[in-house]
Amino acid sequence: MKIDRQRPDVDAPRERRVLLVAYFFPPREASGSLRAAHLARYLPRYGWNVTVLTAKFTDGQCPPGIDVAQTDYTDVVERFKKALRVPTGRSVHELAGVPAPVFGTRPTFTQGLLMSLHWCIAFPDAYIGWTSHACHAIERILTKRHYDAVITTSFPYTAHTIGARVLAKRPEAWVADLRDAWGDNHYIRPHLFRWLSKHAERYALRRADAITTVSAPLVRALRKNHPGKDVFEIRNGFDPEEWDGVPFVRPEKFTITYAGSLLDGRRDPRPLLAAVQVLCANGTLPRSNVSIDFYGRPEAWLRQELADRNLQDIVTIHGEVPRRLVLARERASSVNLLLLWDHPDEAAVYTGKLFEYLGARRPILAVGGPESSVVHDLLTKLGCWHVRTQPDICRALQVLYSDYEQGRERVLSPEQVAPYSALHTAQQMAEVLNAVTAKRQPGSNRRVLAS
Repeated sequence: MKIDRQRPDVDAPRERRVLLVAYFFPPREASGSLRAAHLARYLPRYGWNVTVLTAKFTDGQCPPGIDVAQTDYTDVVERFKKALRVPTGRSVHELAGVPAPVFGTRPTFTQGLLMSLHWCIAFPDAYIGWTSHACHAIERILTKRHYDAVITTSFPYTAHTIGARVLAKRPEAWVADLRDAWGDNHYIRPHLFRWLSKHAERYALRRADAITTVSAPLVRALRKNHPGKDVFEIRNGFDPEEWDGVPFVRPEKFTITYAGSLLDGRRDPRPLLAAVQVLCANGTLPRSNVSIDFYGRPEAWLRQELADRNLQDIVTIHGEVPRRLVLARERASSVNLLLLWDHPDEAAVYTGKLFEYLGARRPILAVGGPESSVVHDLLTKLGCWHVRTQPDICRALQVLYSDYEQGRERVLSPEQVAPYSALHTAQQMAEVLNAVTAKRQPGSNRRVLAS
């Protein structure tokens, strides 16, 4: 398929409409909600009015000015636990007397059995209970009003099985948007279910007119699993309007800020803490002029790590705080810290936090992860830091502290970060929507360029 690289609203004879099927959407607090929210907010600027279909919110309100339809939802996992008479608030693991498995460790026989049981009742994911509610709602919406296209966005992958079921015999163009890998997702265990997921992906997306995903390596993997299918890269982005009114403030101390989950240690701050310990010991970093702040769900092992390294006077664990406060702290930081998981498949992954940091426009220090990755390439292009060894971490901290001490305030320019904004994300999606709808119109003479 060709992608029209002109302005997306060129040659638009009428208003176009797209239905965005997204379980995760504000006010649901999840990183997956951001991409859907950005598309809903900014696609209208490029000629596409959006209706969002999501599951009913239990609390909170959706963003103003966006057309949102909500459906009922059935939690199949909770229903299964209720059938087993598992007490409210307890897990099946607790009932069986075994701990939940820790990611990266080999599960015991019982843990593996319980994981397999979970996948049997909740395949392709735990949100399968949304299927019937969403399918009926989509049928009603598409029958009541004309829509040119439908976008299903995952996670959960259930969104795509919903799209496959409803759109099998309908004329609307369909774009399947994968924020994360599905069949090649290294988070899926046991391996049997990863194999099943790969085949489920291939079967579910047969009808899709195009597939979009967030990085070039994931594009290559999807093209391999879907020969002949049009697959395009559309990165995530930061919301520029979210940063309106957030001032740049020079911190009173050299401040390193980390915001987000540590994923039970898979995003590991220990190499950074070890480097800070060394630099404080040799006097390169004065303890009284250094502050490291963690924002996010506290993890007990980190507190013990700080005690073992005698860094409690430097490092503060703030816990979860309002998002607006986090943004203010990121923009008032000397450097924002990005922790990457050392897993080879993470080479294809842009973390959502990276784009938030780009919105802050402060220097970024990434620690860990594969030596070669999409994150490494992006940070190198912007003149930021990606380091993996203690000597390299120490050198980066020395340079960053020297800049702070001498009053050199590093700030990424608006031009540098513009390609990574949600506006660019929406523009690229509009181009894909234009292409797939044009392809469904025989005899179209739209001028197109190769993607």
